[in-house]
Amino acid sequence: MRLVETLREAGRNLDTGMTRPMALTLLFACVLAFCAGMDMYQVADIENRAQGYRSALSNVQLIKKEGAVDPAACNALTGNTGVGESGALRKGNAIKPLLAPGFTINTYEVTQPFLGIVQGEGRGTGGLWVSSAVADKLGLHPGSTLETTEGEMTVDGVYRWPEDGRDTRLGYSALVPVIPDGDFDECWASIWPLRDDATATLRQSLKFSTDLSDSQTGQINYSQGDQFDPHALFETRLTRPLIYTPALLCFLTAILACRRRRLEIAGYLHAREPKISMMVRMTLEHSACLLLAMSLTVPLLVTAFLVKGADLADLTRTSLVPVLLTALLGQVAGSLAGAGGIRERDLFRHFKNRE
Repeated sequence: MRLVETLREAGRNLDTGMTRPMALTLLFACVLAFCAGMDMYQVADIENRAQGYRSALSNVQLIKKEGAVDPAACNALTGNTGVGESGALRKGNAIKPLLAPGFTINTYEVTQPFLGIVQGEGRGTGGLWVSSAVADKLGLHPGSTLETTEGEMTVDGVYRWPEDGRDTRLGYSALVPVIPDGDFDECWASIWPLRDDATATLRQSLKFSTDLSDSQTGQINYSQGDQFDPHALFETRLTRPLIYTPALLCFLTAILACRRRRLEIAGYLHAREPKISMMVRMTLEHSACLLLAMSLTVPLLVTAFLVKGADLADLTRTSLVPVLLTALLGQVAGSLAGAGGIRERDLFRHFKNRE
């Protein structure tokens, strides 16, 4: 039988309901929705946890030793693998606003890259950065002028510093960007993913002649733990086998669909339809049902996770596409195996055992 006739016969079977297209489509859609949806949910949860860990600055490590930090070396840590931003910090002189005489603002002098670690908005003009708590109390915003006992100071930016377990020193403080010159007390580095050699990396910011014995290392926020490995969580997630489960389920579904029509298939063979044509036709019929199931399931999953605010690019690459591919491979293999296992010589037995 020519390919065009095979396609026409497959189309007629789908159109007349011989294939049971609605039932097959529903079965395939349930498999895809469950397997892809569960794994996408798990991956999205890992991504949310990783984002929360970084938002809380739990990935920011510091090394502290008074007067021993080389600011230029600290800024240069950014070139190390895994170090996003790094900057030096030292205690500055407190300032007293004229509008609130009893209110003292602690200041810290920082190198310019340090501002990349704190989460805030600024104009980039080199002025004062104040915490959101200070800004709310004094009604400040980027571009404001702060009248102090030391004179006027321009507010260049406002950074958020919530009370979520992080180092509280910057909660009611101001940051003063300065040139990387002189001695600093601390070096902060945003490291992602977390590394076992973070301490050794941070020690590169200390002066060459410094005794390392009394230097202190730690992280800005311990509230979410001192270790977090999203890659390990991704590789060991409980739903990972669901990526390959559709291959088995679709394989069995296709075989059962062929066995349900064994009398019909044996009759086709008895009518001299080539077996290869019959196998291709069954595969096309089942593939059409699977593709229809995909067209129904994928938009629903995409919409659901868009509403959830997940990263669809990652979810599609890690979960959705693998599930669709394994389902298609399983269905094709099941259709070929199921149809290929039916023989013309069993026609009479299938006829006698029909229900």
